[in-house]
Amino acid sequence: MKLVWSKTGDQLDVEVENQQFVDYWLDQMSQAGVTTLSKLKTFHKIIDHNAIPLLHAINIVNVYLEKFKIDKFKNYTLEDMSLYATLNEIHNHWTYLCAEKKMWMFFSNNAPSVLAEFDYINNGSHNIEKIKVVHYSSKCRVPNLFGTGVLSFGKWNVSMFYEDLGKSHYHKWLAFDTNFSKNDTSNYKDLTGTLEFYLGRAYKDESPKSYVDFCMAHNIEVVGNVLPIGNFKDVDKARKMFYTNSSIEHNGIQINRGKKNVRTTI
Repeated sequence: MKLVWSKTGDQLDVEVENQQFVDYWLDQMSQAGVTTLSKLKTFHKIIDHNAIPLLHAINIVNVYLEKFKIDKFKNYTLEDMSLYATLNEIHNHWTYLCAEKKMWMFFSNNAPSVLAEFDYINNGSHNIEKIKVVHYSSKCRVPNLFGTGVLSFGKWNVSMFYEDLGKSHYHKWLAFDTNFSKNDTSNYKDLTGTLEFYLGRAYKDESPKSYVDFCMAHNIEVVGNVLPIGNFKDVDKARKMFYTNSSIEHNGIQINRGKKNVRTTI
């Protein structure tokens, strides 16, 4: 499966978890006349909120490093700051300056105002690492004919956002909620038009033991915490594409299903 941005033509591969389920969902979306899912978060703005002061801090610190003939940080762009490869490189050089060149101690003793900038290089890079989620949404809602069998545990790069009325069994467990009334309990009964893109490490997990115990104690089904769509082959490539494309207005994502060559714009 491919995500294709309508304005730029950028393409992103997705390794689908369950093709039969994805085909059904896309067919239902098409029948409902859904052509566009709107951005709920603008990824590049969230990145820039931390990246702009981070680049500023690097420029200030580089002045001192150049003065003392110590290896400087590279020159980065805002787009670079969306990538884990860049953040890892920055953090690696920051720890080198602390451990080998004693720059934290130098700034602490001789330039306290610059110490704050030096510290932000570390803290700002970690802040950007934590920025991982973006949503595209519509008001579409269709019945889930697959039931709870399509649910799993862990994190997928592409999943369906939970928008049922009430809470799932998993959400009940998290919230210490033992009210299992019909109106307040739903385990992805409906499929929505909202996708969650998790731009971090994807992984499959086991159900927490305390959650299983909770379900057994209340005689309810152990259901997963996520409805997976699939994963990206290259997360940094995905982060870069979401960064560059989120800055363009009305830039929808088309889902190309390959063999059927059917596209739905989201």
